[in-house]
Amino acid sequence: MGLAKATDGTTAALTIGAETTLSTQTTIGVYVLSVNVENLADGDRLHLRIYDDVLSADADRLRWEAFLVNKQGDAAASAAEGPVIVESPPITVINSAKFTIEQEAGTGRTFKWRLDRIT
Repeated sequence: MGLAKATDGTTAALTIGAETTLSTQTTIGVYVLSVNVENLADGDRLHLRIYDDVLSADADRLRWEAFLVNKQGDAAASAAEGPVIVESPPITVINSAKFTIEQEAGTGRTFKWRLDRIT
């Protein structure tokens, strides 16, 4: 068993209320999405989603999601609320999976992200 980076990047400043696809994967494997949320500020709300299908003919359905609000924790911010790197649980992909990000409130921000595949 090994680990390989499937893809990574930095989003453009997100448009509030618009879901943005980070990656669509069709290679069989187990994937973990990591997002650096250090750019979140108080008043921001971020929504991460992973969609998957059970059978190849199925439409994608929501499989996992996470909501983050306000500034997230780091060594310099004692009032921050959580971790700076957010990681999905391992997600098995047999047919396809879509990994998305949406900023629902606040000022549109950029986010660094990486998708790893367990091989």
